[in-house]
Amino acid sequence: MQSYERDPRGIAKRAEAYLKSSGTADQAFFGPEPEFFIFDSVRFANDMGHTFFQVGSEEAAWNTGAKYDGGNSGYRPGVKGGYFPVPPTDTLHDLRAEMIKTLEQVGIETEVHHHEVATAGQCEIGTKFSSLVQKADELLTMKYIIKNVAYRNGKTATFMPKPIVGDNGSGMHVHQS
Repeated sequence: MQSYERDPRGIAKRAEAYLKSSGTADQAFFGPEPEFFIFDSVRFANDMGHTFFQVGSEEAAWNTGAKYDGGNSGYRPGVKGGYFPVPPTDTLHDLRAEMIKTLEQVGIETEVHHHEVATAGQCEIGTKFSSLVQKADELLTMKYIIKNVAYRNGKTATFMPKPIVGDNGSGMHVHQS
């Protein structure tokens, strides 16, 4: 069967073959660190009379005055102040650990997980390096697992680049060697 010439996976395979045939290197390694948000609630509408979206997070800086059944602990990262807090400010540590455990159960090696800069539950999980095609395949599986583990815990994970205004967005650093 002939493959589609613009298929991203096919392009990655050809890039790996070209690298090897060029004599530049036998192999290149890639280690992505995708960033994402985990929200407690996501509401939206796109009706004839109005359009809106609203995200909610117990970690959000804008929820300092909110009332919660278990009380409001007051531990929240400020806007652009969420890089590497520890529990209790980082309320998602255990959820990310569950994500890591699930990723490793399916053979995806991880190296790091932590809270990212933005308030409202921005996270990052870094994986061990591998070939371009293998890492691309793993990245799709990783996103699927992250979203499903979040859902299983009553939360929503999104890889949208900028789901909240006025704070950092999400990207994906890629280590290459």
